[in-house]
Amino acid sequence: IQYALREIMRNSVEHSLGSKLVVFGQYWPAKDQAEIVILDDGVGIKNTLQEAGKFKDLNNVRAIRKSLRPGVSSVSPAEMAMQDELWRNSGFGLYVTSEFCSERGVFRVISGDAGITKNMKHTIEHEWRFNGTCIQMKIDTQNLEEAEERINQIIAAGEEKAGNGRSASKSTRLLNL
Repeated sequence: IQYALREIMRNSVEHSLGSKLVVFGQYWPAKDQAEIVILDDGVGIKNTLQEAGKFKDLNNVRAIRKSLRPGVSSVSPAEMAMQDELWRNSGFGLYVTSEFCSERGVFRVISGDAGITKNMKHTIEHEWRFNGTCIQMKIDTQNLEEAEERINQIIAAGEEKAGNGRSASKSTRLLNL
């Protein structure tokens, strides 16, 4: 859960161009479930990718879909090379978090006029209205001791999917900072 919080909050702070970040959370011990909602008042995923000169033809739902892929970042390779090695933007944080949370519950991202909800069985696209970006994560908290191993497996699969030698940053690989 700490990992998911860090990755999503970091995306908001580093990419949204917003002035506000709000975090809500609740834990239900009897259900072994946690729910976290993180939202910002930034420009949204589509605008962040387009302002970086990437994916000019995307609408909001296609931009969200693209952002959930491994190695997709609004940061250019030249900028990445200049960033601190630990905190380098690699485009894996949202991918890893969405995969992990959807396996253990529900992951929802809303940006602009679109949203995508993922769980273990389905990925559903839906219309929405939200200025900024909102991430909702419902996570089954049983057996979280397996989380590090599973996150490493997701990273490895993502690096293979991304190709071109793209790899997750050191911070994306760390569960505890």
